[in-house]
Amino acid sequence: MPCLKSWMTPIDAVYGDNLKSSSVAPIISRPKSKNVEISYFDVAKGKRVKVEAPTGIDDVDSALRTVITAADEDRARKRAEAHGKVSDREKGGGSVTILGSVYAEPEALCNLGGVARGSRAPTGSHPSSTP
Repeated sequence: MPCLKSWMTPIDAVYGDNLKSSSVAPIISRPKSKNVEISYFDVAKGKRVKVEAPTGIDDVDSALRTVITAADEDRARKRAEAHGKVSDREKGGGSVTILGSVYAEPEALCNLGGVARGSRAPTGSHPSSTP
């Protein structure tokens, strides 16, 4: 997903108003993290050590810190990488087609409304698009 530009004007896409079709996933919003941090206790050093793995999401600066620890560095790294891959898959995406608006800009925030969870606005669903 491209980085949203804060200076762009957000647009509302509402079913029955200006939304022509949509296909968006996930059906619920999920938090995004740039890194996953998992810790383990290093016996030789006598302290807890953090292991980080990237998620593939670069448009945020937060890190997912888990409360579950690992037995050693290798397991911590594998678990952090696995959490990172899951987070990257769950970030979502999709497409929305709206009827023309002078305010709509590519890559700007789009507020989708009037579509039930798990459903899609069918192509040609807007009243003006039917013969």
